[in-house]
Amino acid sequence: MKQIQDFFALVHQSDVITYLFGITAGILTLIGFATIFVSINSQHKAEKARETYWELASLPYQFTNYKDENIGKQIFQ
Repeated sequence: MKQIQDFFALVHQSDVITYLFGITAGILTLIGFATIFVSINSQHKAEKARETYWELASLPYQFTNYKDENIGKQIFQ
C-alpha cells in the first residue's frame, strides 16, 4: 500500500515543471477574475456618475428660472 509521501514524491524534473505551471496558471486565473470584478464595479460607478452629470446638465433646459438666468452656469460650477 502506498503512503502519502509516495504520492507527493517528485521523481522527474517534468513533475516540478508541471506543478509550477499549474500553480502559475491558477494564480493568473485568480488575478484575472479579480481584475474583471474590479473593472465591472468601476464601470458601474462611471455610468452612474455619467447619468448624474447628464441630469445636472439638462436641469437648466427643463426648468426656466426668470429671476436668475445664470442657473446653468451655477450648476456647472
